[in-house]
Amino acid sequence: MKFFLAVSLSAFFLCSCSKSSNPASPMVSDSTAFPNHFFFEKGGNPYLGGWAFHPSDPAELPIYEMVAPPTGGTWSLKLHKADLPSPINSVTETFSGLTSGIYELSAWTKMKYLLAGINPLGQVSIIKNRSGVLSTVTVSSGDSTGWHMVTLDDTLWLLRTDSVTIMLAGGVGDSSTHGNALWFNDITFGKK
Repeated sequence: MKFFLAVSLSAFFLCSCSKSSNPASPMVSDSTAFPNHFFFEKGGNPYLGGWAFHPSDPAELPIYEMVAPPTGGTWSLKLHKADLPSPINSVTETFSGLTSGIYELSAWTKMKYLLAGINPLGQVSIIKNRSGVLSTVTVSSGDSTGWHMVTLDDTLWLLRTDSVTIMLAGGVGDSSTHGNALWFNDITFGKK
């Protein structure tokens, strides 16, 4: 009887492990995932929603402008680099209770102007926090003065205690006043 119980438990754990680590298994979206198509507005007014604004200067407030990507909306969030030494404004939103899987973060963005020889520092990031140890995947927000979508995919192996933060950061590494502004809008985040 003990032998049968040991074999049964071993088979159960082996089957459970192989099913959960199979990347081809279908994934269901988490109910806590970011709502599709968040447009920094609500009821026709600028709206930060659940985002936390991290200003480069403590006195700054979020800046909204009436420019929007072709996907819709009226208001967009404008982020930029501070004067010196070069910190940037950013916004973040943090989620807990997500399950492992492949997540996709997308954002529509555009720059104020292109600067020859200077790489954009604006970023779209997914940050996993496991007991204070951060793991970050980042993609440049692009180098176009026209609206374009930036997409970032990340495979996240998550424990129940992990949190996931998505971040949008603006600015480029030039020395001009307030750097090169970036606009962000129509943000999506969820499991693929």
